Amino acid sequence: MEGDLGAGGRASAAVDPDRPTSSLAVHIAWIMDVLHKNLDTKSKIYRDPSLACIFLMNNGKYIIQKVNDSELGVLLGDDWIKQLSTRVRRWSMDYQRSTWGKVTTVLQIGGSGVGALPAKAMLQKLRMFNTYFEEIYAVQSEWVIADDQLRMDVRAAVEDSVMPAYAALIARLKSAPETGRDLYIKYTPEDVEAHIHHLFEGAAK
Repeated sequence: MEGDLGAGGRASAAVDPDRPTSSLAVHIAWIMDVLHKNLDTKSKIYRDPSLACIFLMNNGKYIIQKVNDSELGVLLGDDWIKQLSTRVRRWSMDYQRSTWGKVTTVLQIGGSGVGALPAKAMLQKLRMFNTYFEEIYAVQSEWVIADDQLRMDVRAAVEDSVMPAYAALIARLKSAPETGRDLYIKYTPEDVEAHIHHLFEGAAK
């Protein structure tokens, strides 16, 4: 995996060789790297790639917290922690792509000038959004991201990718001639945002 913490050369490179604890630090870094590889292997039991990302994020964040709260932080050093933090961010981006990529794609409507998407096509996009969003919410509102800050960060990333496009679609539909749109606008932008805020709490709201 790209950015591996490294069991051998990379682990030793991240440790100050002048420290009296250098050999111990290298050994601990090796153990931690084995732990990470085991987590990566275990994540593959999840058939849903999004759930695998949540599993990795939860465990990665937990390891960072435990290392920071103990002498391991001194032994492993800041570089090791930064590398694992980078992995957690990458898993978060992987989650965004695997879960919300199709949602943001269906919300794309282009400009409002010549060649603008007709209202009928926008309604079709809205129907598809409703289906995707409800499927995701039904499942992922029952998932858990244990760390408060990580949970808020992942939700914020979802909002940033979904909300502007969804609000733009709703605004365009409301400005179009009557098309029966009220039959399909099940969620206001505020409704969607509220649902996003209930993701990863462990129980559907």
